[in-house]
Amino acid sequence: MSAVLMLIFKDSILGLVAGFQMSVHDLVRIGDWIEMPNYGADGHVMDVTLTFIRIENWDHTTVTIPAYKLITESFTNWRNVFEKGGRRIRRAVHIDAKSVKIVDDVLYQKLLKVDFLKSYLTSRKQEIDAYNKQNQIDTSVSLNGRRLTNLGVYRVYLTEYLKNNPHIHKDMWRLIRQLENTNRGIPLEVYAFSNKTGWADFEAIMADIFDHIYATTSYFELKIFQEPSGDDFKERFKIS
Repeated sequence: MSAVLMLIFKDSILGLVAGFQMSVHDLVRIGDWIEMPNYGADGHVMDVTLTFIRIENWDHTTVTIPAYKLITESFTNWRNVFEKGGRRIRRAVHIDAKSVKIVDDVLYQKLLKVDFLKSYLTSRKQEIDAYNKQNQIDTSVSLNGRRLTNLGVYRVYLTEYLKNNPHIHKDMWRLIRQLENTNRGIPLEVYAFSNKTGWADFEAIMADIFDHIYATTSYFELKIFQEPSGDDFKERFKIS
């Protein structure tokens, strides 16, 4: 009889235990945005009962999940993102490795006109010149001694750009980092947090940042890698 009753009321018993644990640990509230890919859930919690959790997805479909599944399986809750007021931007642009080069005098003078770089380039050049002079480096050969590269200077520029961007959270991580090279070029990743967490605002901020990146790489004589299209082959081989 006990076994039959436990089988009949299995979901209720597990749900009661799960509800108690969720309440104690404050795991889920109505209005939270949660993700459970195994159950096709990605949206806001509409209802929390003893036996199930109902979620409305972004496409307005609804998913019902047994309450105990939130205890026995992992899920993502985005509540902390909105409470802290910072949403992570983590996206890379791929730089063509063939466009990376040492900064010559012409490019240096060109970059020196950029406000974000004046202080860095001036102090960095003094440091490099002093090192090369102290160690009697033959600077007539660009490979000798210490040098600036256009990719390294571009990382500094983007770091300063993020630092001065009013839509980037000032109290959270922000950095530009170079990832391992691949057959698609050198990934240059933006890692920062926007100070607006709404979906539309977040997407607009991230798009503006990468619009700026796409538009400024050529000034540093860098090229963004992209796979060739049919038009590229036509132009290369003069195919009509």
